Amino acid sequence: MRWTRQLATAAFAVQHQQHPSSSILHKLGSRLSTVYNLVPHTAKGVVDVGCDHALLSLALAAGQRHPNLLSVIGIDKAEEPLQMAKQNLREHLYLRGEAYPLTARLDLRLGNGLEALRGEDEGEVDTLCMAGIGSGTIVDVLTSMRRHTMFEHLVLQPFDSRPQFLKDVRDCVRVQGFSIQEERIDFVNGRWFVTIAASTNATVGEDGSSPNDPSAVLGEALRCRADEDPQTLQVYGDYLAHHHAWFAAISKAQRGHTDVDLPGNQAATFLVAIEQEMAALEVLTDCKSQ
Repeated sequence: MRWTRQLATAAFAVQHQQHPSSSILHKLGSRLSTVYNLVPHTAKGVVDVGCDHALLSLALAAGQRHPNLLSVIGIDKAEEPLQMAKQNLREHLYLRGEAYPLTARLDLRLGNGLEALRGEDEGEVDTLCMAGIGSGTIVDVLTSMRRHTMFEHLVLQPFDSRPQFLKDVRDCVRVQGFSIQEERIDFVNGRWFVTIAASTNATVGEDGSSPNDPSAVLGEALRCRADEDPQTLQVYGDYLAHHHAWFAAISKAQRGHTDVDLPGNQAATFLVAIEQEMAALEVLTDCKSQ
């Protein structure tokens, strides 16, 4: 058994020697890699709510991007994915533990959101991650966070990326006393995923827009990112075009029906905001083409 483990570890190390982090990160894919990269490199402790199979939790605990990270707590309310998470941890320790040891303590817990935290966690964690779960659940967890003042950073990736759901999350982030620093957008398997990074002491990308400003509907962070990154410009532009057509159809339906998804003139509000954002991106595109 000892020789089997040594051979497996050696073979794995040789296979990945030119890409030392690939053994940890290759399973994440682009969606979770965005979350991983937006966790502040200064983070000392991360809580991963809705950890599922703990791919993100394991990558954080064994990765090399966060040298100050001492503790990762993965939480899921379902027993089955948590058992798979524990299996993934055992597999990593068996096959890759010697070459890529855990540099932070990884604790996998069964529980409902932040209710799984314990008194001794106070002072050990400062970052909250939620990825791949519904915007409503994210809002519920953020609202319950009033009882947990330990968090300084948020990294949030709702599974539902429609503008009205993202607005709910952004609004709740601000109500909880955080400022949005950065946002990223990915298109994976036919779906858009927007990841929001926020901090209690953010100074970059803070949103001071008024409630009637289109920036209050869509935020400013993705447009700022699009100004710097051509890929974001393309993906965000496609996202806006798709949802412009969707809200236009809803606005048309509202003229003759009241049983549509969005109440009152909310669809029209989003439609106007999206049109203004698309115009802003067009200006960016023109400037870059000159």
